[in-house]
Amino acid sequence: MIKGQKEICEGIVLGSTQYQDDSAIVSFASQEGLLSFLAKGVYKNKSSLKALLISGNHLKIEYTKHQDGPLIASSVYLLGDASLVYTDYKMSIFMMLLNELSVSLFRYGDSYPYLDVSAIIKSLQEGGDSLSLSLLLLGSLYKSLGLKMNCQTCVICGKKENLVSYSLKDGGFICKDCLSKTDLKVKDKMDLYVLRFAFMDISPDILLKRAPKNSGIHVLNELLENLVDYFDLKPIRTYPLFLKSVSDN
Repeated sequence: MIKGQKEICEGIVLGSTQYQDDSAIVSFASQEGLLSFLAKGVYKNKSSLKALLISGNHLKIEYTKHQDGPLIASSVYLLGDASLVYTDYKMSIFMMLLNELSVSLFRYGDSYPYLDVSAIIKSLQEGGDSLSLSLLLLGSLYKSLGLKMNCQTCVICGKKENLVSYSLKDGGFICKDCLSKTDLKVKDKMDLYVLRFAFMDISPDILLKRAPKNSGIHVLNELLENLVDYFDLKPIRTYPLFLKSVSDN
């Protein structure tokens, strides 16, 4: 057996890929950033590591760290069980969107808002609104990526009054006076409210709020399109499924 250093970390499972016959490579978001674990024998019937196969699980992992080698998971402790999410179609689609966004936007070692995401997943399990939680998810991902949104003052002049529009590319709200100097249009007041909502700090009260459907979908579209353009991503494949699931509600 190769000797290595034993360490412990806490975070959430983002996804897994089968490796060889009975093992898996697990993407894990932790306080140290995104990590990749080798879960040996995880597909065996008596494996104690099966919690690593459920995306969204909040876990504490003990692992062995080898020099110039993979992080090898040795034991797991379940802090938050996400398995019930997959008993519902809408919640399953939400998790698929979460997984695709995480893999597309973050690389191993990157900082990731795992505490916020874990709270969002828990709220989803408890009957939270998928559309509202997806907006909070995007807000958390934006902030973690350094794409902060100024929803309090005009990003051009700094005034707090008469905020009537916003520019995601410029990073926030725009007042009436400054808007006249751009080619942008006045936004619906509910769109302004929803964008501000998306970037609120995650708290139990915020997780219970529901965004208005039409403006929620409109702002969600804008936020995703901005991410795709900013990072030159491929289209988010799971988004049409998610959009249909919240539109049919």
